[in-house]
Amino acid sequence: YYEDEENGVLTFINSRRLTIEAAGDEYNYNIDEDVDVTINGKSGKLSTITDNYKNVSYRVSLTLDRDDYVTEIEATEESESVSEGTLTYVGSSYIKIEDKDETEYKYNVLDDTDDIDVEVDGKSSSYDKLMDLYKDYTYKVELSFKDGDVSRIEATNQDENKGEMRDLDTKNMTIDLRISGKTKSFELDDDVTVKINGNSSSLSKLDREWTTDYIAELTLNSKNVVTKISVTSSSIEGYLDNISSKKITVDDEDYYYADDVDDITFTIDGKTKDYDTLYDRFHDDEDRFKVVLTLNGSGEVTKVTATTR
Repeated sequence: YYEDEENGVLTFINSRRLTIEAAGDEYNYNIDEDVDVTINGKSGKLSTITDNYKNVSYRVSLTLDRDDYVTEIEATEESESVSEGTLTYVGSSYIKIEDKDETEYKYNVLDDTDDIDVEVDGKSSSYDKLMDLYKDYTYKVELSFKDGDVSRIEATNQDENKGEMRDLDTKNMTIDLRISGKTKSFELDDDVTVKINGNSSSLSKLDREWTTDYIAELTLNSKNVVTKISVTSSSIEGYLDNISSKKITVDDEDYYYADDVDDITFTIDGKTKDYDTLYDRFHDDEDRFKVVLTLNGSGEVTKVTATTR
């Protein structure tokens, strides 16, 4: 959470003025009589904060007019207990989650996000990777706090209809996907529709062409029978723009590694190499590469195939 003269921890408030603490200093402000108040992302009342601030810790963001009167107060309750909900936003300084009543809460994270302990589907991960993944998947999270900031995130993928395609049985009308480390079988509707890489296709063509590189997203009816299959190839081809120990950038898009970079397979001009070799040749020797990335069901890189150009 960024602290300055207008963003900090609320230490005093009444109907006319308030005090916040930011970066070790205190700042006092008068409150406009028509002040707008937001509490935990929803419209609220000033009286709610004035009545509860002694027992509830609030982080606030203030909007001031030209006379330095507070015209808007955005307040977020802080908690140092474990919080649970659906992840709705991951940013560089805070995250947002939504509870079962669809109330949204905003929590600040540690200043150095590399210090946040992140676990995704039972595997060690990183905050940067979660920042990328949440845009494509729905995650339920459990949060732990240190001094009011999020210090640990346990995330579980809730998209139980999207994963790596593992089998297609057109005789028995079933499809198997690998989702969050487990293989799950789905029954197909007789009139199931199929799209491959965004183009309308057929079940028979999918049966002929599918490979383990395919990621499938299923649409199910009320009886949990698949009515639509949307398949995309998990291979990304393009030109290498950048490479680091956390991610690789191809055609201006970032892709994160599925495991530690030392466990990723790197091939350069048909020969098995390692991360350091590709890094040195790209950054130090300034070689230019065309690459093919192999992705898993979570869109993470498992293999890098590079060719000099």
